[in-house]
Amino acid sequence: MTTLNSNVMAAMSDWLDLLVEKKALPCAVTQVTIDGKTEYRRATGFADIATGEAISEDSIFRLYSMSKPIVSVALMMLYEEGRFQLGDPVYRYLGSKWRKENMSVFAGWRGDEESGRKDVSFDTVPCHTDITMRQVLTHTAGLSYGFDPSGRGIAVDRIYNKMMVHPARHPENIAEDDPSMLGAFCDVLAEMPLLYQPGTQWNYSYATDVCGALVEVLSGQSLDEFLAERVFGPIGMVDAGFDLVANKADRMPHNYRYVPPEGIDPSDVYKAADTLYFPHLGTITDVDEGSRGGYLNLSRPKFLSGGGGLVGTASDYSKFCTMLLSGGVNDRGERVMGSRTIDYMTSNHLPRGQGLMDMVPNPEFQYSETAKNGGAFGLGFSIVQSTQEAGLIGSIGNYAWGGAAATIFWCDPVERMSVVFCTQVMGMQPPNMLRAKLGNFIYGALE
Repeated sequence: MTTLNSNVMAAMSDWLDLLVEKKALPCAVTQVTIDGKTEYRRATGFADIATGEAISEDSIFRLYSMSKPIVSVALMMLYEEGRFQLGDPVYRYLGSKWRKENMSVFAGWRGDEESGRKDVSFDTVPCHTDITMRQVLTHTAGLSYGFDPSGRGIAVDRIYNKMMVHPARHPENIAEDDPSMLGAFCDVLAEMPLLYQPGTQWNYSYATDVCGALVEVLSGQSLDEFLAERVFGPIGMVDAGFDLVANKADRMPHNYRYVPPEGIDPSDVYKAADTLYFPHLGTITDVDEGSRGGYLNLSRPKFLSGGGGLVGTASDYSKFCTMLLSGGVNDRGERVMGSRTIDYMTSNHLPRGQGLMDMVPNPEFQYSETAKNGGAFGLGFSIVQSTQEAGLIGSIGNYAWGGAAATIFWCDPVERMSVVFCTQVMGMQPPNMLRAKLGNFIYGALE
């Protein structure tokens, strides 16, 4: 049976302690599971640096985009029931706003590019094809996220920021049968121009929020109810959800933001123990105020973001990973999902078998961990196709994702191993450093 060398894992613990000591991280909860058995679980650091409150193994983290694989799995459970096919047009379930005839594609800023961008004046062309279910599961639908408000890298992000009115701003206008606001959100999103013709590029986007809306339409349940009944309950993810009840509120750590370093000399040379800290040379600042109110609000309507709204513990997410690696079976031997469906989801679904970088024209503007070679994309997961090109030790076929606060997970189907890492640092740079260095230690420890 595969195990982890204790000396190597002790060295990894020391490294994580160092990142906390250097104030590169506020905390770290790490869990490594092999063949369904927890081989390593450790918490280090602080839930609140200012008060010195320690983090704990059962702390409840903002998962942000690590919500996406869970919601994608939920949608594919309905695929297993024959509710849809991947080639189905999304409009069949979300209505006429999503028909190609009623959608447009950004074609450029009008007049002088700078003035057009400033005035949000732009041209569009007709949408040539209808968006499909596969495209919202793979971020190839032409949607975006709005992370680039200048629009200099991703043009439609400026349009999102200036013209899209999120329904959460006006909850009084939400219909009684839309407690998650996902229906209203999809209506607003469909009115925005697409970044590109559907199926022609990859761009990180609101697509998984659309998947959440599709779960509701296809199941007849709200997204939170479906996840509780079909995913969290059967798997035993006892602290996962969109809400943080009052008696669990003190288990959510503070949220922090990365602060870039000042005065770093690019000619500096790093030696010995300094190389454990390099290349992450920044620090962090507390941005917790206002970042937990939405989770404590248990009322409806409330925007239940399928792409970023869930919270949970490292243990919760490890149970989700173990279910996937066990072929869809929970720890009681009960079937949650079909093993072939999981295999299908974690294979490359990009058009014509392309790699991810083949479909990303401006990777420097991608606000995700995918802006690197050697990867592909399945139905809700990134996939390693070449460990050499990706620069990540591990197995071909590893599938993974991360969250905005530097949470990370990956599943290695060859080693039957999952790794879940939780901290709370927004905008951490470089984005792949934690995953890469965790891999150095963990694969070096396998025996």
